[in-house]
Order: sequence, then C-alpha cells, then structure tokens
Amino acid sequence: MDVFNNRNRDYVNYLNAMVSEIEAGKLSVFAGAGVSINSGFVDWKGLMKPVIEQLGVSSDIDLALVAQLYENEFGRHYINQLIFNEFNRPCKDNKLIEVLGTLPIKSYWTTNYDSLIEDTLSKNPIGKVIDVKINKDQFKYHVPNHDVVVYKMHGDKKHPDNAVITKNDYE
Repeated sequence: MDVFNNRNRDYVNYLNAMVSEIEAGKLSVFAGAGVSINSGFVDWKGLMKPVIEQLGVSSDIDLALVAQLYENEFGRHYINQLIFNEFNRPCKDNKLIEVLGTLPIKSYWTTNYDSLIEDTLSKNPIGKVIDVKINKDQFKYHVPNHDVVVYKMHGDKKHPDNAVITKNDYE
C-alpha cells in the first residue's frame, strides 16, 4: 500500500511542478504526428505510402531512406507534391491544440508540415499572435508583440522543397 501511496504522491508532485512551470511561462510543447492525426492528417508512414508502393519496398524500413531512394531515382517533385496536397486540405478541429492554446505556453516545437498549431492558436477565441520559424534564417526576425513562437523543425507545407524528409535533409 505504501508503494501505491508513494506513486500517487510522486504523481501529484509532478503535476504540481508542471502547473508551476506552466504558470511561469516556462513550458514548451513538442507536437508530432499524433497531434495532426487527431485532425485527420496522415502520419509519416501514411504520407510515404504511395512512395513505398511505387518503390516496392517494405514499410518497415527507415522512411527517410525511402524518401532518399525515391529522390535519387525519380527526383523530389512527387514527394513535395504529396506534402503540399496532404497538408493543404481542410482538417477537423483539434481539441488537444485548442486546450493547449488556452494555457500560457510560449513555444511549440513540431516536426509536422501542417499549419494546425498556428491556425488553431491564431483563430478566435484563442486569438494569439504567432511567430512561426521554419528555418534558421528566420531567427533574426521576430513578429512584434507575439504571444507564442512555433518552431517547425522539418519545414512547412507551403515550402515542400525545403522540407526535411530525405536522409540527405536530415544530414
């Protein structure tokens, strides 16, 4: 019984520490594909499915390698088109991002190409001013009076030519 009480106490202490960090504006959110899936977007394997099928390779191999093999053989245009088409279509509301948007979170980090985070945070009733960083060159410019920064580590749907998706991109 003491182990159970200790776990509960640890859990409560952890939650209290997390609340303190949120209130102090020190919490960042990392949002991967799981957040976008809730809005109806595909994950990386789903995005790469047509490429995997065209190459005739296993879907269990490194997807960055699959993208690299495709680019080496056929060029990058089709992959870029997949990114552009998939993430520029309408999506469902996402309660998770809406809830996170109500918290005093100052930065979001994402590997997603979609604009789900920035779109959700900027619309009413949340209505935050967003500073989006897609590449290192944008670190020298800041949106005046922004409420939150969204760091898009793998790029953005609007610029699929610069998206991080192949082995070479990661290197």
